[in-house]
Amino acid sequence: MENMRHDISEYSNCQFVLSAELSDTRRKVADLLLHINDIKAPLRHLSQSDIATTLGTSWDMVNSSLISLKQEGALKIDRHKLAINKNVLERILIKKD
Repeated sequence: MENMRHDISEYSNCQFVLSAELSDTRRKVADLLLHINDIKAPLRHLSQSDIATTLGTSWDMVNSSLISLKQEGALKIDRHKLAINKNVLERILIKKD
């Protein structure tokens, strides 16, 4: 029984690390999107793989971050077109998790 508690404890720690990584990646994605928007670069040619490579993270983390940002209203994805809400992205960068 003691081993089972230990395994659950390790899982909880792993989940916390993944949550922290997602939060950090989400902020990095938000910052990158704001930067690209500020320099007036076209967002339509930016793939999730491009973002992952640029930020030094995985496609999965970028995908999860984009889903989270979309749910918060920071961006809208429609037919491969990306529109950002600059105010929401800036608020995400300022907010402490």
